Amino acid sequence: MEGSSLDGAVTLVVDASGWVDEVRVGDVTGLREPAALASAVNEAYQVATLRRTLEASAHDPATPEEKEAALALVEGRGAVRVRPAPRVPLPSPPALSPEDLAGPGVGDRRPAPLRGTSRDRELDVVAHFPAGFSSLEADAAWLSSASADDVRYALKEAFASAYTRGEW
Repeated sequence: MEGSSLDGAVTLVVDASGWVDEVRVGDVTGLREPAALASAVNEAYQVATLRRTLEASAHDPATPEEKEAALALVEGRGAVRVRPAPRVPLPSPPALSPEDLAGPGVGDRRPAPLRGTSRDRELDVVAHFPAGFSSLEADAAWLSSASADDVRYALKEAFASAYTRGEW
């Protein structure tokens, strides 16, 4: 799905999984500061994500009765009845040693952020699964004189680098 920043300077095409497939950059005059570029990329990403969500909701297969039942639950007019399931005895888990608990990633099941850098290290992007794009840092000196094509290529390289470094 496609989304553009409010000023139209950055347009991103984002696929259903949140990957940035295509980058287009127009007038870079308002993007000369790293924070301005980061904001424009974030706006474009959020618009593309919102459009993708709206398109998916337009294909909602729920019947009118199912929608009414869901609305009744949300409004407190209905209740969910769950039949109790028979209890099944579970085996006791094995005892863990202090060494088992000290390993990397223990207690933190979130995937590590995906970080990507453009080839000449002008731009760095960070993406988190499943939220997608989360931040961007740019070299201010490079950005002050970069052309629209330079910014577009650097963004494409940074996003591609982030996605190839991790499982998305």
